[in-house]
Amino acid sequence: MIEILLTIFLTLGISCFLFGFQTVLFFPLSFIFAVKKKKKSIYNNPFVSVIVPAYNEEKVIANCVDSILASDYPNFEVVLVDDGSHDNTFQIMKQYQDKPNVTIISKVNGGKASALNSGIAVAQGEIIFCIDGDTFFKKDTIRQAVNGFTSPRVAAVCGHDSPINLNNWQLKLINLQSHVGTGFVRRALSLINALPIVTGNIGAFRKDVIEEIGGFLNNFIGEDLELTFRIHKAGYKVVFQPWAQVYAESPTSFKAFWKQRIRWGRGFIQTLKIHKDMIFNPKYGTFGIFIGINAINMIAIPTLQFLSLLLLPILIFTNNSPISLNVLGIIGYLGLTYTLIVASYSIILDKSYKDFKYLPAAFLWVGYSLVMNLIIIRSVYLEIRGAEALWNKFERTGIVSKTGSSLKANVPAIIKRPAWRVPAFAAVGALMMVITGFTVSGNLPLTKFNNTEIIETIPLKNFSYSSTLPAHSTRAVAIHFEQYKNWKDAYQTVLNSNADINTVGVGAGRLDWNYFKWEGHRKWWSNALKNNWSDFLKVTTEKLKEEGYKVVAIVDMFSPRYIKEHPEVAAANFVGEKSTEEICLTELAHGEFGKQMLDMLEYIAKNYPIDAINITELSYENHCYDDRCKHSFMQATDEEKWPKRWLQGGVDIDDKTLVEWRCNEVAGIIKKMADIVHAYGKELYVDVEVSWDNFANNAREKGQDYNKLLKYADKLVIWDYFNLAGKAPEHSEKLAAYLKNNFDEDQIIVSVGLWNKDGTTLPANDMGLALASSVQGGISNFWMTPSHMMTTDHWKVLEQIYKVQN
Repeated sequence: MIEILLTIFLTLGISCFLFGFQTVLFFPLSFIFAVKKKKKSIYNNPFVSVIVPAYNEEKVIANCVDSILASDYPNFEVVLVDDGSHDNTFQIMKQYQDKPNVTIISKVNGGKASALNSGIAVAQGEIIFCIDGDTFFKKDTIRQAVNGFTSPRVAAVCGHDSPINLNNWQLKLINLQSHVGTGFVRRALSLINALPIVTGNIGAFRKDVIEEIGGFLNNFIGEDLELTFRIHKAGYKVVFQPWAQVYAESPTSFKAFWKQRIRWGRGFIQTLKIHKDMIFNPKYGTFGIFIGINAINMIAIPTLQFLSLLLLPILIFTNNSPISLNVLGIIGYLGLTYTLIVASYSIILDKSYKDFKYLPAAFLWVGYSLVMNLIIIRSVYLEIRGAEALWNKFERTGIVSKTGSSLKANVPAIIKRPAWRVPAFAAVGALMMVITGFTVSGNLPLTKFNNTEIIETIPLKNFSYSSTLPAHSTRAVAIHFEQYKNWKDAYQTVLNSNADINTVGVGAGRLDWNYFKWEGHRKWWSNALKNNWSDFLKVTTEKLKEEGYKVVAIVDMFSPRYIKEHPEVAAANFVGEKSTEEICLTELAHGEFGKQMLDMLEYIAKNYPIDAINITELSYENHCYDDRCKHSFMQATDEEKWPKRWLQGGVDIDDKTLVEWRCNEVAGIIKKMADIVHAYGKELYVDVEVSWDNFANNAREKGQDYNKLLKYADKLVIWDYFNLAGKAPEHSEKLAAYLKNNFDEDQIIVSVGLWNKDGTTLPANDMGLALASSVQGGISNFWMTPSHMMTTDHWKVLEQIYKVQN
């Protein structure tokens, strides 16, 4: 038995060694990069746009902007984009509004990619710099980056980023890792055109290429990496420019470091899925080969090392240790000499000789490797579970310990941490180094990748757009007044259509933004409604009813204006951050806002010639964890606290007890709504999401248990937003088949949304494929949304799909 364990241990160790040995090849490559004669830039001082997206960056944004404006480059602008910050970020930005080369944009929160795209849309430069709100430029950063565009094939230049705060040993270790993972490794990869990322805090791009490949993908946590992959796919080069240097804040605590790296790890795994066609694909040259090798190094090797960790104690305590347990033997097996050589060589490459004083932190590298391995294993586990990928942005401190030039900063007091942390971290790391031996795969940087799902391709059976639907089927389109210049065009769009539509969803608005004249609540009327004699909902429903349509009033549960007036009712996530538009679940279920919502529904059901009311945006997963919700949860479950997540910390939002409580609360709300709507002879519809990883979850993770809701609601409108989930349109057949086999078809309507992640419109053919696939799966009730995004092609496809059997 011992022989078997020893064989397994040695096999794992050899595997780790062979793949880790690749870093030895980086020495000659990085040396050639350093001594190779540099070509001249193809540009001569082109106009540059530096885009600074910022969300709650009040502690660092001023230093960032000041450093950019102090640049020695003669021809540039700064575009500041406030992404819906809740702190003083925007107010600080406005201090620069009189600067002639500064543009300021304020937008609703949509994520970094959305903010960057907004900045790109107004940027005038040939070269676009995309950075973070905490980035600090050196005077020559812009000039050095522009010098990296030495060929028309070069579409992007990645600069060199280092931590600006070095106030503890963790950060000193990260500083060394930046020399190795950035300066050393990126030089080598740049030379062979295999650089996988243009880092998010210092990336320069040709604007025409960004526009060519479609910009950054919205709602992605690794937008910088995802864009880099598409640049490679388009046949362009990505190069490293080590002297285009910036400094940025790194996580000051282990908890913040762990959360940040979990996000990067999950993004790495998800990106490998979406770009699986590039892995080991010679079509993409050395980049494809490196991505395959790196995938093994970043996922398989940490797992093998962890297995070795489980085996080593057994071998040692049975006197079958694979290493010599003496000082020289352990030091040799640890690979400490190699670690020091790599770190020293990297510091020399970067000409940062003062950083030799941080070299003792290299002895913590073993701990760093262990933690990184655990992070990857944890990331794989979270991906298998299908847990939500959180942004996990760490809180800025504003601490400045190192810059390339002088910097005026309000530096807060450095937090003192327990003295035991560093030796404990080192001791645990030493154990891992014993396991990994001369393995050097830990020297490779964990690169930030994006957060999306792989697109599945499901073979489609024979189908035809001319497939007809049963006469009783729901064939609906949703219209929304705010999307039309003239509100009457909303219903005229339907009346002028040749599609055999029999149901129209009409956006009635929200409690705090109505398109109907709710008596006694004029302050919540939309601006367009206040300035018009007509009641939009009344006129529209009457016109549609006259033409024989079934009419459903759509009521949105978001209430951003109400929250602005009553911030105490906002839903909070488990770290206390308040939503700007979502009402607290307990407030909606039992509070004053919930009562007002029921009054509004009664007013609509009583006064308008509608057939049903459709409730949308009633989904709770990340925002229902304030003290009111905790009290409600404790009362309902007899639990004394929120369930916690293992290792990662925070509330375990996927805990079965917590999920059940959320579902019961939402179902209770729907019951109250149904009682009111049914009292006036109307039906109640509810929009629900899809559990794409496992249909059988029935969106319970969102608080939308289909079975519980159907006890009270008449119909569920299922969001078949396959495109936003990263699925092919043909995937709709599987969804429809599941719904057909588990629910009464008359209670199910499949809704196909026309939004793409990047803000574009779903192609008409994809819409047709989704609808046709759903028919094959057994569902014939459909709802298209929104009508204003439908082009002539979309209407033509709909005319073919929305046909009725004779």
